[in-house]
Amino acid sequence: MIEKNELIRQIGILVESQRSISLTPLYPVEGSNDPVRACDLCQLIEVYKTPLLYLWEVVYNYGKHSDFWKKGDTTFQYLQFEIDPKERFDSIFKMWRKSPPLNLLSDNPADDYIKISGSYFELKKFFENPTN
Repeated sequence: MIEKNELIRQIGILVESQRSISLTPLYPVEGSNDPVRACDLCQLIEVYKTPLLYLWEVVYNYGKHSDFWKKGDTTFQYLQFEIDPKERFDSIFKMWRKSPPLNLLSDNPADDYIKISGSYFELKKFFENPTN
């Protein structure tokens, strides 16, 4: 089980990465000043954040997924995830393992990658055996 404060920290890393990119779309992002690329990265982070929000709300009952939203944030990705969470998680988990956004995480990206991956593995176990 992931402790509440640790899950808050992990979600916060992705939220802050996303907000940082969306607030400065004209500044270099991965060596580019392309605002379309910045938008794509924000959407990718939203995809990666969704399983953690599901873990927060459905698996651990720590609160609501909306606890991490500010006015104007989109709920579309999360609502899509809720339609078929296991199938969508499987796709997201494969993407995460193949191309994690290490450069968008905090000051210690390798450590954060390992911790967020651990949360993803917790969700994977939940889907494999939802009764526990």
